[in-house]
Amino acid sequence: MEIRPTVILTDSSESFLMYLSILLQRMDFEVLPSADGPSLIKLSKAIQPGLIILGPDILDMNAKQVMTALQQEDCHAPVLAIGEEVSAEQGLRDAGCHEFLTKPIDIESLHKVLSDLRATPEGQRQHLRVSFHSQLTLTKDEQIIKCQGITLSEGGIFIRRKCPFPQGSRLQIELPLGTEGILFLDGEVIYTKQLSKDQFNSPPGMAIRFMNLIDDDRDMLKAHIKHLLAGDLLEEQDEPILMG
Repeated sequence: MEIRPTVILTDSSESFLMYLSILLQRMDFEVLPSADGPSLIKLSKAIQPGLIILGPDILDMNAKQVMTALQQEDCHAPVLAIGEEVSAEQGLRDAGCHEFLTKPIDIESLHKVLSDLRATPEGQRQHLRVSFHSQLTLTKDEQIIKCQGITLSEGGIFIRRKCPFPQGSRLQIELPLGTEGILFLDGEVIYTKQLSKDQFNSPPGMAIRFMNLIDDDRDMLKAHIKHLLAGDLLEEQDEPILMG
């Protein structure tokens, strides 16, 4: 079973905490929000986070004080700092922060930083991934099968199926993209999960790698994944926190 890494997210802005927490949860993280530096330090003592994110509005402690306090508590989690201006980057890196992004936070840039810090569940995740609870159609050897999607990425999809096709099976996929229509893609089964009789950790199914993607299809797929991750957040936010 995949373990969701824990992130401590610190900022005094409730909007920043809420929207970034929702996005991180959708990216498979457990999120512990904290409103100030002292709360962050207490949380870091109680658990061993996989990542710490410092927002731009920590009012009572500056980044150098936070990093010093974390080091004193023997906390070795990588630290991502979010700043209002690019000019803040060098000072935050000098204070000990490992990576830096500006606000509003670009979703792809955030994913790359999380992957570079090996904070994502598999350490380094090449593609954006999102839960995808939609029915889709597979065609294999002229047999048409309706299946339920579980997760979707730019590289492939995991599909729930009691009796998955063997590894190496080739098939065609009709992938619904909501109002954008349907993508018709080729795929190959790269691994399968069988139903375990000892413990139910995840549903049986198969991971399918997309093959021979043309640029237009890749762009449509990426746009749809970003919409599923944050489309509602981008429309709802009342200040520029995230951007697509």
